[in-house]
Amino acid sequence: MERVPFGIDWFICYPWVIELREDHHLKHGGRMQLGLFLKSVGLTLDDALAFWKAEFSPKVGAERFDKEYAYGIRHNYEKEGKRIDYTPYSCQKIISSTPGVGDHHGCPFRHFRSLSGFRSVTLSSDNTLLMSTSHSAVKIWNPSTGSCLRTIDSGYGLCGLFVPGNKYAVVGTKAGTLEIIDVGSGTCVEVVEAHGGSV
Repeated sequence: MERVPFGIDWFICYPWVIELREDHHLKHGGRMQLGLFLKSVGLTLDDALAFWKAEFSPKVGAERFDKEYAYGIRHNYEKEGKRIDYTPYSCQKIISSTPGVGDHHGCPFRHFRSLSGFRSVTLSSDNTLLMSTSHSAVKIWNPSTGSCLRTIDSGYGLCGLFVPGNKYAVVGTKAGTLEIIDVGSGTCVEVVEAHGGSV
């Protein structure tokens, strides 16, 4: 089995998957949230076992994985225990969960300080950049790694988009202005008075 690709599709709700790649472990809540999501997008039981074993083995070893973790994966696929067809967590369940210390799951917009306060997010046309707006800044992200590349001071950004070619972005603000952002330099190159109210 090829490694499951963690890229653009994962960034919005699964940025904490980076912890799996770095630590080769997730606590139970993270395994459940991610595992049921992978099941829902079509990952077979055999591929799920191979995926989790490849990710966990560098830390816990293959034998310990087989003894302590494989049962839970088979359980999610109706092969152990009550044989219930578990479905992925809904957004409401994820948002209302309360991850504990050392947990790396939950809703990134509610639980992770580095991602809180977003007003909008948008992908570049080539899917290599993600832009978020908030009450005081525009951030440009690498969606494959979840790392913030640039932070640009701005007005209260309500919406944003990349201009075709992805060299510039436009941010609509609560004050009614359009801010033109040079993505490469991370600077606001122009502010256009566009509306009398929120854009």
